[in-house]
Amino acid sequence: FRYLHAPNSRERLYASREMLSYLLTYHQVMPSFLDFLFPFGRQEHARDLNFTGFRHESRLEPIYNGLSIQELGRSGRELRMCYSLKSAEPSNLTPTIPWSIRQTAVYHSLDVETGNAFWIILKGDELIKERIEDSFEYSGGLGKLEGERQQRNALSESLATHLIICDWCGEDWRWYISYLEESLQEKTRQTLAVVVDAPLNPTPEKPSKAVTWSSVSSAYAEKKSMRSSKVCKSEKGLQEPPLRAQSDPLAPQPRGQSTHLNTIYSQNGSKNPTKFKFADLQQIQLVEDRANEVLLILESNASVLADLKAHYESIFQSQHCPLELVRDCKRDIERFNLRVGSVINDLQMQRARTTTLLRMIADRKSLLYGILDFQSMEASKILALKAQESTENMEVMTKDMHILAQKTKQETVSMRIITLVTLFFLPGTFISTVMSTDIVKFQTDDNGQSQRIFSPGALHLFVTICLPMMLTTFAAWYGVYWWCDRQEELKRRKQLELLGQVFANTTFSASGRHTGPRTVSLGQNAACVSCLAMAQPQRGPQSHVEDFLEWLRKNQAYSRSDPDTEARRRAFVPICEAKKYLEADDGEKLEDILDELFPNDQQPDSKTLLDKYVAVFCILLKIGHGPAISILIRKELHDHKLLFDPTHQPEGFPQDATDTNFYHNFCEEQRVFHAPDFENQMDKEFDAKRILPIVDKKQIATGGSAFLYEIRIHPAYNKLLSDGDTLCNTFALKTYRTPEAAAYYESETDAFRKLKRAACPNLIGFYGNYRQGDSYNVILEFADKGSLEKYFRTVPPPREYEDIIEFWMGLFAVLKALTTIHNIELHSPKGESKALNGWHQDVKPANILVVSNGATSPYRYKFKLADLGLSHFTRTVRGARAGKAVDTHGTQTYGKSSLLAVKQNVDIWSFGCVLSEAAVWMTKGWEGVSRYRQERSQATQHISPRLGDCFHDSQTVLPIVLEWHEKRIPKTLCLSDTVTPLILKIVTEDMLQEDNTGRLEAQQLWARFSR
Repeated sequence: FRYLHAPNSRERLYASREMLSYLLTYHQVMPSFLDFLFPFGRQEHARDLNFTGFRHESRLEPIYNGLSIQELGRSGRELRMCYSLKSAEPSNLTPTIPWSIRQTAVYHSLDVETGNAFWIILKGDELIKERIEDSFEYSGGLGKLEGERQQRNALSESLATHLIICDWCGEDWRWYISYLEESLQEKTRQTLAVVVDAPLNPTPEKPSKAVTWSSVSSAYAEKKSMRSSKVCKSEKGLQEPPLRAQSDPLAPQPRGQSTHLNTIYSQNGSKNPTKFKFADLQQIQLVEDRANEVLLILESNASVLADLKAHYESIFQSQHCPLELVRDCKRDIERFNLRVGSVINDLQMQRARTTTLLRMIADRKSLLYGILDFQSMEASKILALKAQESTENMEVMTKDMHILAQKTKQETVSMRIITLVTLFFLPGTFISTVMSTDIVKFQTDDNGQSQRIFSPGALHLFVTICLPMMLTTFAAWYGVYWWCDRQEELKRRKQLELLGQVFANTTFSASGRHTGPRTVSLGQNAACVSCLAMAQPQRGPQSHVEDFLEWLRKNQAYSRSDPDTEARRRAFVPICEAKKYLEADDGEKLEDILDELFPNDQQPDSKTLLDKYVAVFCILLKIGHGPAISILIRKELHDHKLLFDPTHQPEGFPQDATDTNFYHNFCEEQRVFHAPDFENQMDKEFDAKRILPIVDKKQIATGGSAFLYEIRIHPAYNKLLSDGDTLCNTFALKTYRTPEAAAYYESETDAFRKLKRAACPNLIGFYGNYRQGDSYNVILEFADKGSLEKYFRTVPPPREYEDIIEFWMGLFAVLKALTTIHNIELHSPKGESKALNGWHQDVKPANILVVSNGATSPYRYKFKLADLGLSHFTRTVRGARAGKAVDTHGTQTYGKSSLLAVKQNVDIWSFGCVLSEAAVWMTKGWEGVSRYRQERSQATQHISPRLGDCFHDSQTVLPIVLEWHEKRIPKTLCLSDTVTPLILKIVTEDMLQEDNTGRLEAQQLWARFSR
């Protein structure tokens, strides 16, 4: 035993690099053990915490025996394995979280001849070491380890050690999950007790102090309680059920005594445990993260234990295992299987608890979200009431201001009257003061008598001078007032006349002759347009141009070039919809816009504009140069000539002397109004800035050379479907971006175009291709049910005879596609008949797509062959057999590779492999397919690592494949399935033949299946 420890799992191991190198080299440890070693070591955060697995090597067969060194007790016949397990252990490192996930990595080798066993155990602490030592000390087995041991004792002790580690990985999960459940209940228990459905009083009293959630909620609590009391009194005659103890927070409250959300904040501001915060959601999210971590670890542990159990079962069933070992250790193996099975069952039970906990967490989170949203909504209501109160106060203040304005107006009138009176008396006062004329004079004579003396001459003189001066003053005041008002009126009229004359008298001449002071001349190559003439007319509140521009803004669509970010969405306007807008009401909308642009009735022909100039017209309106449409129509710069080159202005395009960016702005906006049509069998190249009418795009798969997206094309630009096709705007887009993208792209598009003539229903539909920037794109039929690989994962095997027949007929129809690829009829202009022979070379479940075509049963879906990126074709005379082609090295699992060349029936081998997995799925479902692949991988591991989970050993079919075909699958077939054995017979006899001549051609296979 070699134990490697550290202060904890995130610190350095107590071993240097040299020590580890010596240890691993001396004992010839499996290289794959390093995968379980690397998660240990110094790290701030846990690294590869969720990584686990089981690796093994068996050297029992003579051809796989290792090096025999008798001096070291090594016979070369040994079992090697390594694995990693995790468990939950109490921890005091973090006071708030009393649990921690700990991992243990194990390496074990056992020599079946000498009985020598070797262990390496990695764990942060010495818990496993102590348990192993205590176990052997208690059973007395530790002494045997030090002396001469027999095979049975060595194997028994190895199994006992495995059980110690297996028991460790299954314990304490119950308490850790209980801790998570209690944490969830602690944070969310009150969400089930608080009633939130009682509405606020729609006419509350106005708060007299600052509005807060607590204060307002308290204000409504009393009214709500009064309403609840009335309800209770009205239902006094009803018999209520006995109340539960009030200490139970989840017990239902009697009517009238519920704790409503509006009363969860006490009036005195005291702390209330039912006050929910956003921090509660964060705590619940932490619990959910840990529960997800537990679920993954439980599944991983169960998988590792199942692999460990299956490994020992396969060893004892192997014909190369020593018979005496099988005989003597049979009971030990049975006991080991029972114990490990018990641990797996316990892990599955805890997994079910964790799954239930995760569902509960999701429900509680949704409930808490709802409560928080309700709190926010109620707070918004209170703020709205406060805002309404403020608005009412402002309305009162506005009325007061209006009254004040009225009074000010009255006072202004009074001041004018006073001014007039002052002007009336001002001349007389001035004359009386200056001239001191006495019209009536009172004086006392010598006798003391008062006398009045009236002077008619003085009165005449006063009137003669005062009246003219008073009239002159009034006339002068009125004259000045009239003159100022007249100047303002003249100035305003002059501005209006000038603007009207600009748009009424502007003409455009192509000859260069000036026809007026504001005539715009067009030379042979360019036009010089006055800035006033190119300006938009003055728009009123009912401007038709503004209405149209607003309609364009509201009805624009968005092109999506990148499914991962919203920032890559670019707007474009469907021109057909803009044309419908302008044609509405028998073209009145367009006429109204032209009337605003050309008030002198010198308008361009509306029919011509609608036929070929809608996009150009929209661009000019968008950049504020609408009247220039008459020039573009005269020069025939119509929509079909878009896009204009930004570096080369076309002849006849108008120029604005004051707007040097006129043409630049036009070129920038033209992309918005000129998205390209996607036509059937298109082969185009777009610049990187071109806006494409792809309104939705999401990635559905990725491979070694390409990305696959589901796209939706705007209906106005979708011309991909042929006549008779069902109208659909959803397609699959295959995008190549690798350095070899151009080669794959050319190969696949060339193959699809050649196969298009055959119109095979079992080949995925091809609609066209295009290049844009550094991406190469192929537009294909969208398979709404994914690939055959996904079909195996998600659809259960059929059990009814009719469903079994439908499935096999649908899958075997892929042979029609292979027949089409292998033989295509060509007719030359001379009448000579030739054949085009092709190779697919990448037939696999991921390249067989599934289309529902409206079928309700998954067993009636249609299977279609796709991905022709590795296919190629050669021409031969009709009737001649196809030759060989260079191996393009498709997916190795389903291929029969060759260093030199391959024949067409390499596709038959690949399809036979697919049918073999389909037969396994038919009997054991996806779990059986996974096991089938794993066993093939194990069978080729000692032959060549590069073979992976393929079906051959570089020469012949793997024995494990034949074992599944002849024994395992027939034993588990349902009684109604009489077809699968026939399929397996065809696969074994006519498809999976190592000799090329032994495989039937695709057409022959289809004929045999049809029979």
